[in-house]
Amino acid sequence: MNNKKKDKDKLSPKQFQMLRIAHKDTYETNKWVHEMGMDVGSFQSTHLKLLQAQQQAHVITAHHGKFLTEQQRHTLEHFQKLMNNKKTRKHLKPDAANSVLNISSKVNRKLFKQHRQLQA
Repeated sequence: MNNKKKDKDKLSPKQFQMLRIAHKDTYETNKWVHEMGMDVGSFQSTHLKLLQAQQQAHVITAHHGKFLTEQQRHTLEHFQKLMNNKKTRKHLKPDAANSVLNISSKVNRKLFKQHRQLQA
């Protein structure tokens, strides 16, 4: 039995290079998405507002935790926990993101205020 591919099934060098670049780019993108605290598999089934809130919650807890109260920290961590579980994420409504996005706005205002004081 001959295991060689037929000539029509072989990739040309250009096609192989394009496929290799596509795989590399996909790997890099998935790695970046994971660093942002999200799951690539959940993009198609999750509302955009929830994904935005998940990203904001990750950034705030990772980089700007000093601007949070204990209640705000608890809210963000709870939301992240819900978003990390596939079953609970599926049942979340887009309105669940409002509290996280409100906290994000408050932290961003504090950051801007601090930035403005440093500029003066």
